[in-house]
Amino acid sequence: MNRGILLGSIIFIALVIYLVVDSLNFKRDIPMFEKLIEDYYAELSEIAVSPEENRKVNDSATAKKEMDRVKEEYAKFIDENWVDYSNGLYYYYVTKQDVKGSLDNFNNVSSKLLNGYVVDWKYKLSDIKVSKLGPNMVGISYTDNITVDLVGNPLVVDVLNLDMPQFLKYARNYEELKENTDKQKYNRTSSIFIKLMKVDGEWKIYGSDGIYNNIEIVGGDDNA
Repeated sequence: MNRGILLGSIIFIALVIYLVVDSLNFKRDIPMFEKLIEDYYAELSEIAVSPEENRKVNDSATAKKEMDRVKEEYAKFIDENWVDYSNGLYYYYVTKQDVKGSLDNFNNVSSKLLNGYVVDWKYKLSDIKVSKLGPNMVGISYTDNITVDLVGNPLVVDVLNLDMPQFLKYARNYEELKENTDKQKYNRTSSIFIKLMKVDGEWKIYGSDGIYNNIEIVGGDDNA
């Protein structure tokens, strides 16, 4: 009996030490996770902006070239930053499969519908909070504010998908966009929860919950 009590005490003490060390290590790594999500958005912003040679309207060849560029670079970006994973909560969050599925939505879309380009894609993150979800699993909740300057109706990069301004509800309707050669500014604010897991020593996103709080035309009229 004494040996059992001794062994149990040793196991309990070891568990307490493990939890304390694990908690200290997690707190130490919080700045690293905050930088990780900042870097994620910084790379997205580079993909989102159209190169100078693709900044044309009413040119179907250029429109297709820009659409193909965005899809290719976004697909590579998702493969590098996301990992396939599912569990009992599969239907309650966005997965890698869901994000890449947004690319398939444009496989048969005519470049005539995507007549435009993105001039600027800026972001601001706030209220970043990091939480431990389990062994080698972390959650990051935050609010993002994205401002997009664009011309026409191009393919637009977003955090969890690709879409057109009309479907993202950045703008009123496609008919107003397709012939418009003036630069428009759109703004979107969201509350998002990103879930990460450690895979082969690297942190990858395995799921996300996002709620679009406010989408508007900056400086638009009363009907916007």
